Amino acid sequence: MTQGSSVSRRNTPAPQELALILTSDCNLRCSYCYQDAKQPRAMQWLVLRAALDVLLASPRSEVTVSFSGGEPALEFAAIRQAVEYVDRHPAGPANRPRKVAYHLTTNGLLLGTEELAFLAGRDFLVDLSADGVPEAQDLRGRGTSGRIDQLLESWRGSHPDHFQRRCRVAITLTRPGIPHLAESFNYFLGRHVPDIIVQTALGETGWTTEDLRSVDEQLARVRKTALEHYLATGLVPFSSFRGMSKRRGRQGRNAWPCTAPTGKVLAIDVDGTAFPCVLTARSYQRFEDPGLDRRLSCLALGDVRDADLASRLDALPKGAAESGLFGPRGQQHAGERACASCRFRPSCFVCPIGQARSAAGDLLSVPEYLCGVNRIIERHRRRFLAGKQKAGGSDRLLSWLFSSGRQT
Repeated sequence: MTQGSSVSRRNTPAPQELALILTSDCNLRCSYCYQDAKQPRAMQWLVLRAALDVLLASPRSEVTVSFSGGEPALEFAAIRQAVEYVDRHPAGPANRPRKVAYHLTTNGLLLGTEELAFLAGRDFLVDLSADGVPEAQDLRGRGTSGRIDQLLESWRGSHPDHFQRRCRVAITLTRPGIPHLAESFNYFLGRHVPDIIVQTALGETGWTTEDLRSVDEQLARVRKTALEHYLATGLVPFSSFRGMSKRRGRQGRNAWPCTAPTGKVLAIDVDGTAFPCVLTARSYQRFEDPGLDRRLSCLALGDVRDADLASRLDALPKGAAESGLFGPRGQQHAGERACASCRFRPSCFVCPIGQARSAAGDLLSVPEYLCGVNRIIERHRRRFLAGKQKAGGSDRLLSWLFSSGRQT
């Protein structure tokens, strides 16, 4: 156990990932962000060190340190300090070398030459939250599209290998952003971004049938462009179109719908309070529904510096069951649609905590707009894969891509 750790060596779920909320502040105030109570608070070194000690005491030989916020680049000095601390404690289980991966979620606006060099040197996976063309990016932060353009150009020019392997752009799909989705995909493709994901904003209201029809039209354009790009390069940059949807279907009926109840991810808020997911942290968001607040309290893990953290982790699955937030997917529904009979169920995922924030008391109710977007994406994914097959691509080409280590 590393110096300063107060975690006992009990037979408990071992954290695989440490998610550090370095600050509850942000340099943007995106209207659709679930973090609706941002404030200028930052994690102190004593808290950060104690959190790192918990992960370093894990028996796992491979672990991940994730930095988030707020906007974690506001506290970039703390990121450097954390990585240097981990460097000084290289031993893993049985004193064998431990593999530590690093992950940063950022809006990118504070990343300059020095920050990019550090991230590349430590092989960070960087999730860049950006929305594309100026009309879409302005919904996130007016006038920021030029800065994102400069960042992508600088990153690719100065650290091309890191850019191609470890850059991932996350587009947040909102109602106002729907008309710009295909154009934004083309924008990032033109900037050679290797990995593009689309995440539907949680908690939005007012979605209509016309909105979903527009999403369908936009994704049809994305599919056409993505297929042309694949046939020209052998690459599939849009993550939703990769052939991985059956993975969820193999998890079994009794599997948790996400990792929160397992204790594999340990999220630490700025004050040292431990949670099983960053979505349950309190420093930057409000839970105005008393019922939801009580349910989330079942997941409480106390302070990361408390001696009983191990026993709290041990009790987490029971608390998750008592919360009622992670119920059987087979009993859920989206409007009149029953999830149990949906042909897209094996590949569908809706965040249980995000769902609960929109459920209005019915924890089995999936917001219909989230269901609709998921169904549309899955239909176009299947058509994209069929297009690949029809074009004569895949088996031989994909075998070569995987064997050569190229991004697919």
